[in-house]
Amino acid sequence: MSSLLGATASGDIFFFTFNLANNSRKLLAEGALSSAYIPTYSSLVARNTSEAGGFFLRTLYVLSVVTLIAGGLLYFTAEPLLGTISQLDQELIAQYGAVLLGIFTIYLLGIILTTLLAGTMQVHGRFFLPSLAPLIVSASVISVSMMWYPRFGILAIAWGFAVGAVIPVLMMLLRVLQFYSGGIEKPQKRISTHLMGNWGILLLLSSALFVSQQVSFYLASTLAEGSVMIFSNALMIWQLPFGVFFVSIASSLYPELSQLYAQRDADGARDRLSRAAGYVLALLIPSAALLWLFAHEVSQLILLSGRYDEASVAATASLLRYLSPALPAAGITQLFMRDLYIRSAWSSAVVRTLLLTAIDIICSILLIRTALGLSGLPAAYTLSTMVLAWISLIRFRPDRHSLLHWVQIVCSGLLAFGVMWILRRFITPWQGSWLSLTAYICVISAAGTVPLLLMYQRLGVYIFTGRRSQPSRSA
Repeated sequence: MSSLLGATASGDIFFFTFNLANNSRKLLAEGALSSAYIPTYSSLVARNTSEAGGFFLRTLYVLSVVTLIAGGLLYFTAEPLLGTISQLDQELIAQYGAVLLGIFTIYLLGIILTTLLAGTMQVHGRFFLPSLAPLIVSASVISVSMMWYPRFGILAIAWGFAVGAVIPVLMMLLRVLQFYSGGIEKPQKRISTHLMGNWGILLLLSSALFVSQQVSFYLASTLAEGSVMIFSNALMIWQLPFGVFFVSIASSLYPELSQLYAQRDADGARDRLSRAAGYVLALLIPSAALLWLFAHEVSQLILLSGRYDEASVAATASLLRYLSPALPAAGITQLFMRDLYIRSAWSSAVVRTLLLTAIDIICSILLIRTALGLSGLPAAYTLSTMVLAWISLIRFRPDRHSLLHWVQIVCSGLLAFGVMWILRRFITPWQGSWLSLTAYICVISAAGTVPLLLMYQRLGVYIFTGRRSQPSRSA
């Protein structure tokens, strides 16, 4: 996409409308419905699969209707809406705004239903098909763009997203329906009412985060042409390690955590949450270190081609350096926030969400006016997530052994970062080709990662095996 669009006005409107739909997905499903749906569905599966099937189908119907209504509102109000919440070129808004939001409504519906289906499959211990969904979307975007971009321009890329979002839905829906081969029963009314009540509260909480992200994109649109695209690309690269590692941890954690709370096993849930926090730190601290050290090289490998020039790559890398420390902070924040959702601890969830939103918005408005410019947006997000991560850890009140375990993981990650930083300082990047640059990143990364994995093994953190992490009890 970056190769085709470059840091241009057309790239800005594409990514602004895409992120409007993408943030709506987070508002309607990701975190909100999944945190309300999975605990209820897990408890139903444990006692009545047929009733769980009816609950799933009702949720599928409600989600589809709500998404289509939201998409319709976006489509019919596209021009005045985009003119109000952005400073994009008005001619481009008139030309592309409604069409892009209409196509992205299909993408939005596909991604939301994929989230629902993936969560349902994970409760049943099926992880393979959900893991394919991001790959299918990527393959669709690339293939459709290559074939149709010369004729349809940015609309071809949008259709690539839409098609890629629908295919996993069809694949997973056929598999999920097989879970209910014994029949489907209508769920009790109180169960649906409980879901809608929890979803309504989560929707309000997610709305605050939605506003925060849209404020960031509005502020980016007030800067030079291409700023929205550069900001979007930095977020996209940042989300790669976060999506792979945090989502993998959450996928296995939340069904199990929901069942433990349903069984009133508070100690078991607390232990499981503590171990999950250790894995979040163990995976996302090294990821943050690598992203900070190789921000320019990674941006160059992913983005430098076609109309996306060296200046745009340098700007993206600058944003990544401010954004990278947010990886472990956001992981810890979201981990404990989801725990609050599962426990229906709404007062704490509201306070933390509003605090995160307020810090992010206020700091974004202030920092973007400084010499940081566009980099002020990721700096504000990093600051807000760090504050919330500290609050989450303090409120969890870990015991001595868990706290020591986390500190040892953090120190191991920082030691590995130090090794890679020293090597990075003394070894010049190999710029001969993309292959040599990739080899350069891999060699230095391996020099820090191999001893890090050995330290993790001594701490009982097993990254590549099925063994569970156990907090070290050594002094």
